[in-house]
This record gives sequence, C-alpha cells and structure tokens, in this order.
Amino acid sequence: MTGEFHTHNHVMNPHVDDGREGIRLLQQNISPGAFHNSDERYDPPKCHPRTREAIIKKIMEWIKDPDKLARFLWMYGPAGAGKSAIAQTIAEMCHQANLLAAAFFFSRTAAGRNSKTNLINTLVYQLTVSIPEIRELVGKALERNPALVSMSLKAQTRSLLIEPLREVDVEAVKQRPLFIIVDGLDECGDAQSQEYILEVLGEAMEELSLPLFFLIASRPEQHIREAFNEDLLASLTETLVLDDTYKPDADIRIFLDSKFQDIKRKHPSRARFPVPWPTEKDMGRLVEKSSGQFIYAATVVKYLESRRHLPTERLQIIFGLTSPGKDTPFVELDALYTHIFSSVGDIDKVIDLFCVLLLTDTSTVGKNPIQIEEFLLYTPGEIDIILSELHSVISVSSPDDPDDPKGILQVSHASLGDFLFDRSRSGKFFIDTAVGHAKISTFILKHMIDDPKKWQMLAPPLFDHGSKAAGTTEFLDALYELDLKALLNELSDGVTPKRGPEPIVFWSKVGIDDRWPNIPRFLSWLRKHRHTDPSKDLTKHISDSIDGWLLTQLDIYPKITSTWHDNILYASMYNTFMVSPVF
Repeated sequence: MTGEFHTHNHVMNPHVDDGREGIRLLQQNISPGAFHNSDERYDPPKCHPRTREAIIKKIMEWIKDPDKLARFLWMYGPAGAGKSAIAQTIAEMCHQANLLAAAFFFSRTAAGRNSKTNLINTLVYQLTVSIPEIRELVGKALERNPALVSMSLKAQTRSLLIEPLREVDVEAVKQRPLFIIVDGLDECGDAQSQEYILEVLGEAMEELSLPLFFLIASRPEQHIREAFNEDLLASLTETLVLDDTYKPDADIRIFLDSKFQDIKRKHPSRARFPVPWPTEKDMGRLVEKSSGQFIYAATVVKYLESRRHLPTERLQIIFGLTSPGKDTPFVELDALYTHIFSSVGDIDKVIDLFCVLLLTDTSTVGKNPIQIEEFLLYTPGEIDIILSELHSVISVSSPDDPDDPKGILQVSHASLGDFLFDRSRSGKFFIDTAVGHAKISTFILKHMIDDPKKWQMLAPPLFDHGSKAAGTTEFLDALYELDLKALLNELSDGVTPKRGPEPIVFWSKVGIDDRWPNIPRFLSWLRKHRHTDPSKDLTKHISDSIDGWLLTQLDIYPKITSTWHDNILYASMYNTFMVSPVF
C-alpha cells in the first residue's frame, strides 16, 4: 500500500504529524493492569485508616520536598510487611493531589506484570498523559521507528523518555506531576531483570536534568541491595526500611480491632458471639503472631470474615486449639512461603539453617551468621550465599549495620515456624521437629568428634536435643562414632576423688547432678532406638564405654576401708549416675 508501512501488524500513516498513530501503537504495547487504578487490580490492598501514618507521612514529606537531592526512595521490608499496601495508598493520595505521574505494580502471578517487557512502555504512556508536553514527541518517535516498542529497556528509555524530555521547556514541565511508583520490583522476572531495571533508571536519572523521582518498593533481596549500593544508585537513593521504628504492632492492633468490630456488627452469627470476643488475650496473641507484618493479620481477617462459617470457631482453628480439617486459614500466606522456598538453590542446607534458627537457643550455637556457618560446617562464605535468597524471611538484627557479621539472625515472621512445622501446609518443605533435633544433635556430635575441647560446652545441648531426636541413621552413626569413654574422661578431668564427702564433688564435676537434667532422658532415649545395621548395637556400645570408664575411675579411686558407711556412699553415687534402668 502506497504511503504506508507495516511493523508488528500496525499500520502507520506518515501524513499524520501529531504523533497520534505512535501513541496508539504505544497503547497497544503496555500493561494497563499495572496502573494503580486498573480494573485488573480492583480493590487492591491499601493501608487501613489510622495505620501506617508515620510511614505515609515520611514518604509524603519526601515527595513534596522541593530541595531533595535523591531521585529514588527505596522502601524495603520482608514478605508481608505491607509494602504494596503503602505504595497503593501513596499512589491514591498522590493521584488525588495531582502529584502522581505514573505507576507500575509488578506481580509474579499476573501476565504482563511479571516481566520487564512492558515496563518502560507503560510508564512512558502514563507520562504522555501527565506530562502532555512530551506526547507528540513520543508519538513521532514511534512513528519514525515502530520497533521501539519491542527494543531493549535502554533503547526505549533513551528514545521515549530522555530525548523527548530534553526537547521540552523544563520550567513548564516542572509544574507537572513528576513522581513515579514502581512496586514489587522483586516480583519482576529474575534477579538479572531486576538489576537491569535499576541500572536503566539510574542512568536515565543521572542524565536527565528534569527531576523525575521514584518510590521503589521491594523485598531486601541480596541482588537488589547490591544494586542500590553501586556508586551511581547509592548517590541518588534514600532508603526507608519497614521495621519496628514505625510501631507496626500498634498499627496491626488498630487494624484488627476495626475488623473485629465489623465482624461483630455484620456477621449473621453475631448474636451468638461470647462477650467479650475476642478477648484481650486473643488480640495480644494475634498481634504477637503477626510479628509486625500485616500479611498475617490481613489473612486472619479474611478467614474470619466468611459468612458461611462461625468466626469464633475459626479463631480457635487459627490458634491451633481445634483441628482445621479441610479448612485452611492461611492459603495466601502459605502460597507466599512456598514460593520463597521453591526459589532457593540448596533447599537441604536451607532446612538445616531453619532447624537451627527455630529449634535452638543462642547458648547452643549462637545466632550470628559466622557462628551458624561454622556449626553447620558450611564452606567459609557459604552462609552469605544462602542468606542472599532468604532476606524475605530472615533478618539480621544489628544496632548499627544490617550486614554486620556479628548481627543476630532472626526469622522475620513467627508464622513461618507454624508453616514449616505443619506438613499439611508446607508439604515438601515440612520440618519434622524430631528429625530437626536429630540434625542438630548430629552436627553437635560431629563437632565433639573433631574437637574434644568442645565437649564440656556441647555435652549439655547434646543431651537436650538428643532426648527429643528421631533415631535417624545419620544421628545413630554419629553416636556410634563418638568416643564416650574419652568424653567422660574429659568431663571429669582435673578432679581427684578423695575419701569422705569428696565423691559428691567428683560426680558433680562429671555432670551427674541437677545441672544436666536431660541425661536420664537421653539415656532412656538410647534404650528405645536401634540401628538398622545389626552389627552396630548402640546400647551395648554405650554400655561398654561407660563400664570401661567406670573401671578406670575405680583404679584411681582411693582405697577405702570396708565400712558400711563408705560402701553405701559409693553405691549411692553409682545409682545417681544410673538414674533409670537404661541398659
């Protein structure tokens, strides 16, 4: 056809010189579902009235500050912290105040919103509406080169954003909305795509004199953290972390109280609710289980609101006081956790890590990354690689530096333990607590075998975790390998038995007293477990080791006269050791 050309099945008319055809082409290559007010995202999560006020105030002050130097405000927090709700609330407020220029809300489950493909096209299309001065320039650029809609983000940014904005009257455009929101960056494709987006936006903002500025919301994934720490972005970015500084527990209580009032006012079974319901204790438990993250509280409310079920019974299910049967309170939360664990590289090592974090206290292992790395026998530096995939669910608490190796590793959300310890919810990621204790006990034994100097320190947690452990082959093998006689010698080293009351000191030194109450339980546990290899009779092995050690002690024990008093004293000490008939 004379005077026309075809690209991507779109027909361009070169006689139209206002860019209208180019804008039409652009509109056909955007993701409208990513708009803050799209029909696809109808009724998106947003902040409940009277909640997140301090955070919203801080963000709005940054947006309205004419003297700010930063072009990016990176708001980050763990999964379920309420980032998207805050971004949506800010978007609505700024749209109403004529401050919002464009927005893109990523979502890993929505086609068109889970990749970088249409990001620049979608943002530029919105900018042609909020900054009409560039509309014709963008349209003409696309008419000259229709293939721009499918070029790289860098090519699109240069031709459709940087060059048009350079040609307009800067002072006039400064009166237009210049604020852009990109939410859920971590839900866009893969890590490489996310880093590329930040690189493109950073380079564009460095080059442009017009002060476009961005709110970017994401989880604190390692690659995103590293991208923002690069020299260019670091110089252009302020950060806002969603932590306890902004009192999330108080906001969650306000949210829950309001929602419970709605349920008590509207639910068909409201006449049967006990008074008070929920109790103050119930509210406290829900706030505590939320761990400062709104996703748990919001999930609970959605579950309780069902008009086809009794909210009072469902609250008991949430607290684990009644069996849920086929009722699943935390479908959304479980889907989120399942996605996170499905994305990690070495799931076995991740499960080992969570066994330590969820089943031990600091006296057993310590909770800073280096201590845990050493305990789990990782290669030096391996803990950093593993943690880089888990920033959504593990935080490093340190008063000064979140990357401080001396910081304490903490599970970000209390509900994660509930998820991992419930096979019906976590499936292949399920942690059997008995198997978890066996894993921990096995690692303890490996350290004791490798370094006898650690025996004094590690024997108590061995007896503790061992008495709760499953009889896994790995654990039983490690027990069989342990030189128990040498262990007992180490525990009693430096104590010379004497006549009179001194045997009590001797046995206490060995640990046979109230300080190690788990020894009898552990010995009882040994009696109940058998190795799958018949040649490894663990009970006999342990018994022979103890007998051999006792004989060596008799050799050094002072010769005593055969008085009934001394004999009873000696016998009583032996019976204290053999608290239960183990062997």
